[in-house]
Amino acid sequence: MSDYFPTRGTGWAFGLELGYKQMFSQNFGLRYYVDYYYGSASGDKRAYVGFVSLTTKATIVQHHIAANIDALLYFTQRFGAYVGVGLGYQGYDPSYTFNGQSNFTGGTGTAVGSLSMPNHGLQGGLAIPINVGIMLDFGENSQLTLGAKIGTLGYDYELDANSKVGLSSYLVKLGYSYTF
Repeated sequence: MSDYFPTRGTGWAFGLELGYKQMFSQNFGLRYYVDYYYGSASGDKRAYVGFVSLTTKATIVQHHIAANIDALLYFTQRFGAYVGVGLGYQGYDPSYTFNGQSNFTGGTGTAVGSLSMPNHGLQGGLAIPINVGIMLDFGENSQLTLGAKIGTLGYDYELDANSKVGLSSYLVKLGYSYTF
């Protein structure tokens, strides 16, 4: 059954990070923080079951919360990069719609119909993201970052007793930080 579900999708997310930055020298420091991201992604997949073309549309809501530590390396006084790791929770709440169309009638197609799979609610587990990115400081207290939060663990979302769909995610983020 999981062969009929999308394996890729695009979406959006927004989040909040709260933490502390500790500089050991002008060029090296550590950043400790907790973050929370809420997002939604969607994708679709077409598969054939006999003479029926089945299109599955998925919308997946995701929650991600983690405690993180990043190493900061400045190449100049204002420009640097970071790499780090987090430990937390990732939760998924997908919904699926199936639309079928018969290809048996000389290629013109006859609608078979559509159905929605019952929502099984939020399910989730351990998250261990890898954090990478670049940063640009401007002014005493402001910073722009462009980075990624790459999930190292996927989650097998249970559709029923016999079927699971593997879900995993990564975030590409553009952020602004104000330190006071």
